[in-house]
Amino acid sequence: MMTEKTLGIDIGSTALKLCLVAEGSGVEHAILPHEGDIPGTLTRLMDLLGAVRPLRGLVTGNEGRRRVELPEVIAAVAVESGLDALNLKPRAVVSMGGEDLVVYVLNDRGRMVNTYSGNKCASGTGEFFRQQLGRMNLRIEDIDEACDGACAYRISARCSVFMKSDCTHRLNKGEASKGDIVLSLSKVMADKVSEFLTKAKISTGQVVLIGGVTQNRFLVDFIREGRPGIDFVLPDQAPYFEAFGAAHLARSQGALLPEGELLRPGSVLVFKTFKPLSESVNLVHHAPSRRGAYDPDAEYVLGVDGGSTTTKAALINVKTLEIVAEHYGRTHG
Repeated sequence: MMTEKTLGIDIGSTALKLCLVAEGSGVEHAILPHEGDIPGTLTRLMDLLGAVRPLRGLVTGNEGRRRVELPEVIAAVAVESGLDALNLKPRAVVSMGGEDLVVYVLNDRGRMVNTYSGNKCASGTGEFFRQQLGRMNLRIEDIDEACDGACAYRISARCSVFMKSDCTHRLNKGEASKGDIVLSLSKVMADKVSEFLTKAKISTGQVVLIGGVTQNRFLVDFIREGRPGIDFVLPDQAPYFEAFGAAHLARSQGALLPEGELLRPGSVLVFKTFKPLSESVNLVHHAPSRRGAYDPDAEYVLGVDGGSTTTKAALINVKTLEIVAEHYGRTHG
């Protein structure tokens, strides 16, 4: 039995993507960060898309894909399917996700023959970029305005810790604006892509860019500027490309969605678990701080700790040593 629409599910490291494909009537998609809640996010996405059974589906992505009650394929197979659907025959595909960077090298038949993946350092990933935006109180939607008149600085790229320190210190010392930091991070990420393309010996021809990170147009511009000999293609489906490919592949390799829950029974515990912390509460000693009401006639000392990521302040009564006011929040540059 073939259904009119097919569903592709991609469970990424930070986001869950769904794509509905119907022959001759376009593509629908929805993306949400899952924050580890695969069941809840999957339900919300199904509701957003209005996905109605009977529906044939296929799942791809990381280890989380094994929890879904559907046939599965690895991401590379889903990417190949997406390329076939768009009739693209690139020399390579660069996938820039929340916590990984992968370059897939293809042969002249559009099949993958090699891959180059990132190391365990997070400095070139989308999630690291998102976290740094959060520290500056910015969203991805804000970066166009923030980068107006900004310039890219040279910052440490060998380690995410050093990179974060460089960005933080420049902001806190007033040496760079938020826009400068956004461009600097984008440039570092683009340089990592270029480095991987060098490893893959790709200097000419067509390369397809996919992944949620491609929504950062400054990053894409830096990639193109750094490799003028390469024809970079950014498909409309780039942010959910694996889900798009899985949806097309579901026609031949998928299965009908179960009527009940999409998750397999007993699939919740993927990793080893430990005893609850409540069983060790007797080992914890809590020393409550001294608090008091504000007295306008009293003498106070104000303590401020302007940290790299958070700013703390406390107003203390000199006589009673009680805290009468406090603040703990992000520095936001």
